Amino acid sequence: MKDMRTLINHKRIFLSAPTRLRPWLVGIILSFLFPINIALGDTTGYNNAVEASKSGDYDTAITIWQSLARENHTPSQIALAIAYLEGNGVEKDLTEAMNWFLKAVEAGDVQSMFNLGAAHWKGDGARQSYAEAVDWWEKAAAANHPDAQFNLGLTYYFGKGAEKDLEKALKWISQAAVNDQGSAKEFVDQVRLENENTLLVNKENSVTQHNNISQSATDIAEPESKDASTTAAQPKEVLANTTINTDET
Repeated sequence: MKDMRTLINHKRIFLSAPTRLRPWLVGIILSFLFPINIALGDTTGYNNAVEASKSGDYDTAITIWQSLARENHTPSQIALAIAYLEGNGVEKDLTEAMNWFLKAVEAGDVQSMFNLGAAHWKGDGARQSYAEAVDWWEKAAAANHPDAQFNLGLTYYFGKGAEKDLEKALKWISQAAVNDQGSAKEFVDQVRLENENTLLVNKENSVTQHNNISQSATDIAEPESKDASTTAAQPKEVLANTTINTDET
């Protein structure tokens, strides 16, 4: 079966990469994607609906998807959610779109987890929240969804929706690249290089700080070591001659 992602134009929000890296733009993937792997069951009707939507016959597609979605056919629930989200064959209804995505998530659909992340990132049909987008992408990424892994890596890389963490960024972008995510394969070497440079700088700073502390400790110890013959007796003598003034002033 053809990749259903070809049915949706990929829309991206572009964020500029640091100037010390190659000057290019890295985009958070915000497409609402159709399911690639169709669940077991009667897929003939679903496929007919897909073909109808491709030809612009949304009325036929929606009728089929609504019927299948009510029977808990997950791919149809996703397709219906996207239809409501974009107003294809039905009046645009963002609340209805999110309801169908959530039904698909309840069935364990990873694609819908990704889609909900995109919805929260854009504030499209859901409350705009980068943090909630990250939460959904973390779920999808843990289930080995390549686009979610890439997006999650970028959130850690740019520190948007999550605290900036180059190690986590490298982890997820590397995993996305292993899963053949195109943008991740292009970007992973740059993230790895920056992560290595950061670790090197941190190590050098740590060594410098350690040396400074060691030197300070030596400087403090020097006055006592110059006259060891008198140092040992001084503490008791000082304590013996010490009185506490109780007079109120």
